[in-house]
Amino acid sequence: MTGRMAGAPCVAALGALTVLLGACSQAEPAQDETVAEQAIDDADAADGELLNPEDFARSMIGPRILGPQGPTVQSRFEGPDGTTGTIESYVACPIETSGSACNPAELPETTIFTYVMRVTPDERASAFRTAIPVFGYAGVAGFEEAEAQAALGGDARLELRCVNGGLFYSVVGGEGWRAGAPITFFWQGTLPPAGPAQAYQLVAGGRIGTAEGPAPAQQTTGGC
Repeated sequence: MTGRMAGAPCVAALGALTVLLGACSQAEPAQDETVAEQAIDDADAADGELLNPEDFARSMIGPRILGPQGPTVQSRFEGPDGTTGTIESYVACPIETSGSACNPAELPETTIFTYVMRVTPDERASAFRTAIPVFGYAGVAGFEEAEAQAALGGDARLELRCVNGGLFYSVVGGEGWRAGAPITFFWQGTLPPAGPAQAYQLVAGGRIGTAEGPAPAQQTTGGC
C-alpha cells in the first residue's frame, strides 16, 4: 500500500472514556505552512464513523522521509499522571519512489504518503488515537493484524473509527492491550509531514498520554 498523511501539535485534554480511542521533508516547510494544531474535541468513539481497517503487513512502502530528527521520531506518551508508553513513527514514500531517499519536494502532488506509528504501552491499554484531524486523508488506515492479535489475545479486537476528523483505534472485548506488546498503526494521505508535533495519544492504565510524531500541515478542512 502507498499513501499520504498528516499530524498536529496541540491537543485538548480528553476524558478517560473519550480517549478510549481518537519525519518531515528534507526541505524546510513553505512559509505559509504550519504544523497542524487543531485539536480534536472530546467525543465518544461510538459516535464516530466505523472504518474498515487494512493490514499493514500487506502495505508496500518505500524509503522514509528524512526529518529534523532523522528518519524515525521516537517519543513517550506523557500525561499529567506520568507516562503511558512509547511510540516510534515515520512517514514513507510509495514503493516505486526511485533512489534510497524520500524528498516530497521532488515528488508530484499526487503522491500518497504513509504515516506509520509503532506503539508500545507501559500498562494495559484501551485505545490509541490521532490527537488531530488527519488532514489529507486518502481513505486508507489500519494496523498490523498479527501484532494486534498477539497484543490483545482472546476474543478482543481493535475497532477503527473516524471521530471529528481523527482516527480512533479502540480495544473491544477481552482484557485489553497487554503492556509491553507493540502494535503498528498506519494511515495514508496526500500531504507530507510539515514537522513533528504532539499528534498522538494513548490510553493505558486509565491514564491519557500525548506523544510527538510526524504531522501534516494545518488545513482549514479535511480529515477522515
